Amino acid sequence: MLIKLDNVRFSSSVFILTAATLLSWGIFSPSQADTFSPSSPRTKKAITGAVLLKNIQPLTVTPNQQGNIPLLETETKFKSEIKLLKSASFAQKQINQANPAPKTPEARVLVSEVLVTGANEELKKLIYTTINVKPGRTTTRSQLQEDLNAIYATGFFQNVEVTPQDTPLGVRIAFTVEPNPKLSRVQIKTTSSTGKPVLSNEKVSDIFGKNYGRILNLRELQKGIIKVNQWYAQNGYELAQVVGTPQISPQGNITLIVTEGIIEDIKVRYFDQQDKSVAGKTREFIITREVQSEPGQVFRRNIAQGDLQRIYGLGIFQDARLSFSPGKDPNQVVVNIDVVENSGREVKFEGGYSSDVGLLGTVGLKYNNVGGNNQSLGSEISLSDNDLLYNLSFTDPWIASSDRRDSYTVNASRRSSTSLV
Repeated sequence: MLIKLDNVRFSSSVFILTAATLLSWGIFSPSQADTFSPSSPRTKKAITGAVLLKNIQPLTVTPNQQGNIPLLETETKFKSEIKLLKSASFAQKQINQANPAPKTPEARVLVSEVLVTGANEELKKLIYTTINVKPGRTTTRSQLQEDLNAIYATGFFQNVEVTPQDTPLGVRIAFTVEPNPKLSRVQIKTTSSTGKPVLSNEKVSDIFGKNYGRILNLRELQKGIIKVNQWYAQNGYELAQVVGTPQISPQGNITLIVTEGIIEDIKVRYFDQQDKSVAGKTREFIITREVQSEPGQVFRRNIAQGDLQRIYGLGIFQDARLSFSPGKDPNQVVVNIDVVENSGREVKFEGGYSSDVGLLGTVGLKYNNVGGNNQSLGSEISLSDNDLLYNLSFTDPWIASSDRRDSYTVNASRRSSTSLV
């Protein structure tokens, strides 16, 4: 004989199993449970199956403001701000760490029926395949909480509640869900007051457009955010990233806040070979005039690499590198040009013999970066059996008042030459 109850079929053997289970556990009807005080020694035997499963709250995994460190927090509702979820396996791992398995076995409750309300048929099917609780089987409080978290981890829902209710055949488990809104549009806003982001609307549509018109899935949204960060990195915007929690309107419009790495200032710092800060002799404008990056611009890798190559090409530094410091505006950055200067002196000794002049010796001395202006002063004296030769030179590779890299060199020398005629 089959008995039909709310579209769920039970055989007569279920009644026997249910009665035996309830009697063995001491689980009574709700009216009996209500007559006992929680402090009474008989309360443990008077608790109903529904009471054992009440007040279960989901645990959701959300990123912090930088979007890269997972944090665990308890949420019952978050309609105004939808949290981004990590993968279901990662979420379950965090849940298990926060909710370790009890040392003593939990009380098990027979489930008579499982209902899902608030979702369309497609999402209902997804929920039924996601959860482990099934009619005719037993469950525990921790297992039901895992099912609740698993529903959240699908990414389709902004609110999930579970309501247990006692029935003559066991406990009816009712999941009430609130799906996310349909995704209408994703837009990028920067933390800078300068306005338009470097990431175009067309590229944003390429990343998120395939999901427009569908129920928002937070896991797909997070994949899209990762692609946004990857686009910035691949195009040289090393400091740009999506920050904070996405702003999601009830109409499904999403605003992603991006800090693009606006340069607030460019500073020069001097270090010795032991990486200790020192007072440099090179004037700062000698370095900064080689830099094409400017305050107010978005920091970009390829431009910065060109800046470093030109600085190193001056020939007065052992090393040149970039580092970053927070700006006065927390959304901007200070670019530091860290340099290690050369000694600035070159000494040359040469000697030889020629049948024309006999023994020949040469001594040379050159000062680079004279006065910290990247100017060079050199002298060279050559002495042979028959002659004394010298050469004095002064070079300025970039006249300070010039915008076109004008340079000049002054030489004073005494040279000799041998006629080949």
